[in-house]
Parts: sequence; C-alpha cells; structure tokens
Amino acid sequence: MLNAGTHAVHGTVRDEQVPAPGAKVTVTSGTGRGLTASVGSDGRYALYGVDGEVTIAATLDGFDPDARTVDIENNNTTLDLT
Repeated sequence: MLNAGTHAVHGTVRDEQVPAPGAKVTVTSGTGRGLTASVGSDGRYALYGVDGEVTIAATLDGFDPDARTVDIENNNTTLDLT
C-alpha cells in the first residue's frame, strides 16, 4: 500500500544490453529518500513511495554509478538505468 500522495517507479538496470542483477537502486533525494530496491535476475526493479522531483541512483560493485533526476507524478513512471 502506498502512502497517500506517493507513487511507484519501475524500470531496468543494464550493463550495455545485459541485465545487471544484484545492483541496488536508491532514491538519493526527494520524497522517498533512502528507499532502496535490489535488481532481480531479469534486471528489473520497483520502488514504492516516491513523489515529485527525485534523484534515483543505480550502483553495482565494479561499475560506475548511474544517477538520474526525474519528476514522478503517477504510477506509470519508468526509469531505465545503465
């Protein structure tokens, strides 16, 4: 169950075209700061409880982090990271 006024964001984390299982996706600023999801074997993740302008970062040992700032306004937001 989402808190009132918050939404979900989902997407994939890939290295080139290959899924990056084991990566961590974290909300580093905005509503939902501190929320973290683990990336599954298919490269997919989902975060629940975000809203407005947020920065989301993907990290995996041995790889450069990828961070993006997006505006979350509904539950249909997709953010793919590399």
